[in-house]
Amino acid sequence: MAPRVSPEHRRLMEALRDLRCQAGLSGEQFGHTLGWSQSKVSKIENGRTKPSIDDVTTWVNRTNAAPEWRTELLELAQSVANEARSWSTAHEAGLAERQREIADVEAATVHLRNFQPAIVPGLLQTADYARRVLTLADVSGQRDIPTAVANRLERQTVLYKQDKQFDFVLVEGALRWRPGPDELMHAQMDRLLSLETLPNVSLSVIPFDSEATSLYLNGFTIFDVPDDPAVLVETLSHEFWLNDTSNLTSYRHVFDDLSEAAVTGQRAHELIRSAMSPGLRR
Repeated sequence: MAPRVSPEHRRLMEALRDLRCQAGLSGEQFGHTLGWSQSKVSKIENGRTKPSIDDVTTWVNRTNAAPEWRTELLELAQSVANEARSWSTAHEAGLAERQREIADVEAATVHLRNFQPAIVPGLLQTADYARRVLTLADVSGQRDIPTAVANRLERQTVLYKQDKQFDFVLVEGALRWRPGPDELMHAQMDRLLSLETLPNVSLSVIPFDSEATSLYLNGFTIFDVPDDPAVLVETLSHEFWLNDTSNLTSYRHVFDDLSEAAVTGQRAHELIRSAMSPGLRR
């Protein structure tokens, strides 16, 4: 579920809709023949859900698409399933709009898993921490920082929906990266300790002295959205939205490995408190 519909995604969804119509089936009839809900068919055709490669394979088989059309659509599905956007493209509507896009994905997610080797995740940030992070992230010069901060804080209300589960794994370095003065770090660590008490929020930390089970190359988030799971991977220059089965499986396995290397409970609390400035530590 990428926040926006790319040109490639639009071509794919229109082509799939045409194939269904040519087969003489309504959305409800088509979904029934595939064992899907009518809602899933509708979301794919309207661009609210990115179809996986398996979905497109099933679709073209059921509609008896011509071999050349099948090949083209599967290649297009591969491109859409592993969509990359530069930050200038992702931010072209502003940092505030970007926050709203991610909020929409989070609202549809039933289980979110986030790994961060470098910074505190956005869903857990204080206002001051978020302001400094978003200022550093404003590579395209949007300058709508105050509204973006407000939208990021608004996103955090999703944490209080107890029908959703949130699992965060942070490397100790994410706690010790300092975007601001002692007071900022103290408030941010207090915020982590507070949110960790929520029954549907799990926060674990991989200590510096823990033996590595995976490479800590990039942060990533797994969004378990019914009928439309996806992984968001963020790098220095691009974001990647991945929803093919292979990538989803790989990132889920990696997250499980990272979780096994992490500590929770009192040991995690000690690491969080140790990231506070010694002069301000309680």
